[in-house]
Amino acid sequence: MAKKYFSVDVSNDIHVVELHETLEQAKQKCLDSAKSAYDFASDTDDFINFEGHDLPCAVYGVVLGKAESGTRPLTEEEVESGYYDGYDYIIEQPKLVEVNNWISVKDELPDEDIDVLIYGYKRSEFRLISISFYSEGKFNRPDSFTVTHWQPLPQPPRD
Repeated sequence: MAKKYFSVDVSNDIHVVELHETLEQAKQKCLDSAKSAYDFASDTDDFINFEGHDLPCAVYGVVLGKAESGTRPLTEEEVESGYYDGYDYIIEQPKLVEVNNWISVKDELPDEDIDVLIYGYKRSEFRLISISFYSEGKFNRPDSFTVTHWQPLPQPPRD
């Protein structure tokens, strides 16, 4: 499973971003590190640093994108130069890639009987996003509708 959530560990002076597979893991790690920073502030009587430096950085959330570097094979000139001896490829400059939270049904299926968003088609020209659930080996959609991707439902709004 991909790590789609993050938290910032504020339990020491170096605030570290940690990646998590579930939102619950990210929330718990955020809270645990904030409590650890609070305990340290209490022990050292340094709530000014806790309130101004640690607590504002105790956050968690959804990963919206990331930097990725592709690779390419060495050119003939690079091989002949001898500079790249022992290497078969070059790592390219990083670029930003937005995370797409749709999960292909070829890669993974949702847990049974939990509502999810689905994406698919009925005939090649008719695309649809809908709510469905997966049960007994299929989504509860008409047989003529082909589901290609799914994702968990977003959190409901709060008033």
